[in-house]
Amino acid sequence: MAILEINLNQLNGSNGFTLNGINEADLSGTSVSLTGDINNDGFADLIIGASDANTTAGETYVVFGGNSFTANLNLETLSGNSGFRFSGIGPENFAGTSVSGAGDIDNDGFFDLVIGAPFTDIGSAASAGQSYLVFGASNFPANLTLASLNGNNGFTLNGLVAGDFSGVDVSPAGDINGDGFDDFAVSSPFANPPNALNPNATSSNAGQTHLIFGSPSPFSPQFALNSLNGNNGFAINGASNDDLSGSSISPAGDFNNDGFDDFLVGAPNAVLPDNQTPVPVNGRAYVIYGGNTFSGSLNVFNLDGSNGFAIDGLALGDLAGISVSNAGDFNGDGFDDILVGASGVGNNVGQVYVIFGTSSNLGARFSPATLNGSNGFVINGILANDLAGFSLSSAGDFNADGFDDILIGAPGLPTGATIPGEAYVIFGRNTGIPASLNFVQP
Repeated sequence: MAILEINLNQLNGSNGFTLNGINEADLSGTSVSLTGDINNDGFADLIIGASDANTTAGETYVVFGGNSFTANLNLETLSGNSGFRFSGIGPENFAGTSVSGAGDIDNDGFFDLVIGAPFTDIGSAASAGQSYLVFGASNFPANLTLASLNGNNGFTLNGLVAGDFSGVDVSPAGDINGDGFDDFAVSSPFANPPNALNPNATSSNAGQTHLIFGSPSPFSPQFALNSLNGNNGFAINGASNDDLSGSSISPAGDFNNDGFDDFLVGAPNAVLPDNQTPVPVNGRAYVIYGGNTFSGSLNVFNLDGSNGFAIDGLALGDLAGISVSNAGDFNGDGFDDILVGASGVGNNVGQVYVIFGTSSNLGARFSPATLNGSNGFVINGILANDLAGFSLSSAGDFNADGFDDILIGAPGLPTGATIPGEAYVIFGRNTGIPASLNFVQP
């Protein structure tokens, strides 16, 4: 596949624009996300995390959408009319490590956002982590602090125990339980959830993701993640020691087209998971199907094809599940498709698996080796150390041809290269889809 290059220094306001951080070492752009319309002005908005800003407390910037931009926007100029700033609470919280839109969880017509601060100490629980749900509204001041969330304008979600790093990733979840309210999720990839086979034991660093249901009911200023009971949300527990489940999370759209939105969880460190196979794999992703009934927790070990399934990495070192994403409807068949990144494939060349949605039962486990062009395809990076698939996203219908497109990040520095990092947009289509797609250097 030939590549058309776009240099970011050519953005001029009419074809895009640059957002400039405020201070040296702020790490503005640690995380970025498109969200819905937070202030309900008819334009979608942007969220930018700067995890090391404000003396490592972290900052998050919301930039309001509009129909006119200059070539450069300095984040320090956000005034409340053009956007606003949320400051983290304390040093080394690193708020903004992850940011995302959350959908409209209280169904008030304003889209909400969620911010992760995974290094936050909760009392004596070091790095238990913290996340913040911020409600959309018609007006915001230029500067706010996350400590000001009081239940009416948003609320705080505290990690459960030391070392959970809750908030490593945050994500919308669509409407997974079909109640008309958007849901959202926060992940704790270093959590030690109950063991799948022995609930009296735990699985060290198996990882855990908490999925919180939207609701019209008021939220308290502090939301207890261990209060999830199936009615207000549920926990998704990793299967085995050191899986790091929840390293990446994403809505999956309605993959099986049953009327309920589904959810994706990546576990890039999964090796010999659950003793289900004598063949080592490195990395897994899980699709959890939506429905109207959940218990308080679900272990991915128990996915059986009817409630979801696992996607296996193909070889040791692949890191399948390092990134996961909804792909929209790439092939235009009416089913939402999904993306799984495996940036470690082939000496870190990297691969991406595009898996087409289907109403067929795929069984408990799916192998990307079976992708053949009709059920999905594989995208291959170019050179060693490209790290293709390290980040992924749906691109919407970028070229307005009726097919959704996808965006692939390859942030590595290939051998012999001088400039690190490329991103690729691949246009959707319903004909001529190969089993394997290779990028070609421009």
